[in-house]
Amino acid sequence: MDNDKLVKLRPFVRNFLKKASSMFEMYVCTMGTQCYATAAVKVLDSNSKYFNSRIIAREDFKVKDRKNLDLVLSQERGTVILDDTESVWSDHTENLKVVENMTTLGTKK
Repeated sequence: MDNDKLVKLRPFVRNFLKKASSMFEMYVCTMGTQCYATAAVKVLDSNSKYFNSRIIAREDFKVKDRKNLDLVLSQERGTVILDDTESVWSDHTENLKVVENMTTLGTKK
């Protein structure tokens, strides 16, 4: 990523990606820009083993503040979504598994 960006990876993310890639076709879907998403994927997947070019960024969404599965090339009923923001997936709550936001990960509640 740019020199002015700090990337903090979730604990065990590389193990997770390796295991998940054997079960799922994985996409990155972000409200960030295409430039940001591409740079983040380079950090997560430097050898293009997991995501290849399957990146969906805010420029790709038809509705500004909503993510959807329109650009995911698989059946909706077989799709699992991991995200820390439930509100952006209002059309796909049955597919969503909410994960803890990285800013609160590991803090006492």
